[in-house]
Amino acid sequence: MPPESTSVPLRPRLSRVADHLPDPAATSNPFKLIERRLRVLRRQIEYRLACRRLRIGAAKVRPAAIAAAYEASPPLDVIGICSDEGSLAVDRVIAFLHRLRDQQLAVGSVRLVASDAVLGDLRQRIAGTLVRPADGRTLLVSGMSVDASATNLLRPLQAAVSASASQMLAVCDVAGVWDEDASLWLAASRSVHPAAEAIYADHLDLAADGSLRPDHKPDFSWSHLLARPFTGPLIAYDRGRLAAAIDRLIARAVQPATGRAALYAIALESLRGLGNDDVLHIRHPLSTIASRSPADVVADDLPSMAMTVLAGQGIEARVRHGEGDPGRHEFEFRRGQSPQDAPAVSILIPTKNAGQLVRTCVESLRANAGYERYEITIIDHDSDEPLLASFLGAETAAGRLRVFPYSGPFNYAAMHNAAIRSTPGEWILLLNNDVEGFSPNWLDQMLATTRLDPKIGAVGALLSYPDGDIQHAGVVFTPRRPCIPAHNGLPKNAEGYSGRIRTLQEFSAVTAAMMLLRRSAFEQVGGFDEVFPDDYNDIDLCLKLRQAGFRIVYTPHVRATHWESRTRRVKETAKDVYLARWGQFFANDPFYSPHLSPTEFAPDAFEHLWRERKLTALSALASRTP
Repeated sequence: MPPESTSVPLRPRLSRVADHLPDPAATSNPFKLIERRLRVLRRQIEYRLACRRLRIGAAKVRPAAIAAAYEASPPLDVIGICSDEGSLAVDRVIAFLHRLRDQQLAVGSVRLVASDAVLGDLRQRIAGTLVRPADGRTLLVSGMSVDASATNLLRPLQAAVSASASQMLAVCDVAGVWDEDASLWLAASRSVHPAAEAIYADHLDLAADGSLRPDHKPDFSWSHLLARPFTGPLIAYDRGRLAAAIDRLIARAVQPATGRAALYAIALESLRGLGNDDVLHIRHPLSTIASRSPADVVADDLPSMAMTVLAGQGIEARVRHGEGDPGRHEFEFRRGQSPQDAPAVSILIPTKNAGQLVRTCVESLRANAGYERYEITIIDHDSDEPLLASFLGAETAAGRLRVFPYSGPFNYAAMHNAAIRSTPGEWILLLNNDVEGFSPNWLDQMLATTRLDPKIGAVGALLSYPDGDIQHAGVVFTPRRPCIPAHNGLPKNAEGYSGRIRTLQEFSAVTAAMMLLRRSAFEQVGGFDEVFPDDYNDIDLCLKLRQAGFRIVYTPHVRATHWESRTRRVKETAKDVYLARWGQFFANDPFYSPHLSPTEFAPDAFEHLWRERKLTALSALASRTP
């Protein structure tokens, strides 16, 4: 969003739907009181009717009839990995096999990667238990032995892949118990999207008290996978892609310590370079897995797998478990020594007067940049303030920055298009004049983040209000809200939904209050559209970049304070153009689950009906099968 131009919002806290209903006692006007009570009643009736329609629709779905339509499709082979030992591990494998046996659509062969001890106990205990009640067919199970040291964990996985003839292979941790419709969903999805390189799904977290909570995931981005192993516990791969990834890991002598580490390394290596158009996300839970203790998560040492895969890509980084949440990863990237690892950056700061803001911003960014190859351009919009003139005069005389004068009506898009043309940097850093308090090495880390993927066109940062509350952690879209700063208003230590405030990931847009742009990408899409002089120009730019195949990455490891609109108030101009251009996108933001609230980053009021949602969605998917 434009600098100095977004008015300070009413910062909502996460709440349930009922918290948004008006308080009938908040007025003394009897007519207003009646009106508000009627509005509350109408919303309650609409909600109950929506729930009833969903239940009725789900009751009409016949999964067995849908499964019959896919009986002739190539069967899905399954590879299950178990690196645990003892009777509990065997019990877990048996539960896993029984759920595969009872799938609504029969799976092909099952290959278990486990120790000799587990496989030996298993043979004695599963005899006669793998016959499907539905048709009398027996689930075909074979074992791939892992030696006691588990240093060759990838070798039996390689053998299991080689032994399979299935085009699509499901690879999973046996701790994740499949829902009975999982193989049917995978077959139907593959039928509708035959070019998918991989398929993953939402899952259910089983808490210690026995409660189930759906994990509503975003569509795929490799940067998010680096930061959290979110594609598990069930993922299916194209067989050729899977085999090639395992071969590369073995050639580099990668040795995962546990089965979960092996699965994570394979996911990172297999899916590197792919985007959400290549990897299909089923937005419904297909498996259930018990929540793990922080100590167990740390024991898997997944950050080392992330570092290993990054090193294979030529990227050096320190990766560690997230503070307070070991399931996510925190990064500190290290730039290489070649010239391409230190590109020139042009920093643009627009202002009209506000000399003290500009001084504070410039001094703060310099003190913490951790990078030297940058130059600063102040876009001066008809300023007449002596303080600003004095500061700019002294700085330009010392050769520490340059001034780009701009005259006429305020137009953020036009002034930046003109100023960017006058700058030399390979990268452009857009920065509001009311941003300060930058985290250490902020510019160095923003640039290093772009090395993750040559398709990254823009990088945004975690911005906070002066009181520490979250101002910006990415931007999401819904049919009700065509532009929402993610997790806006949450307390400064909040993790956000599924830890996403603190997680490296893609979003569909980030704010231009602090945005690093690839110049070639900016020029390819024609820069800012000057039809948006005040608002929506940065969002429009991000959506154009994504439309052109570039990726928008948000990093929580770069932080700053944003006072937000201390010198200008927002003017919502050209909103009709924005809605007409991008309105069809708002209902399907790939990085915001449709099962989250349309007004805030939290589960919506229908989460308890996840089974009914899944049934009706399966019926709709099956109707699309060619």
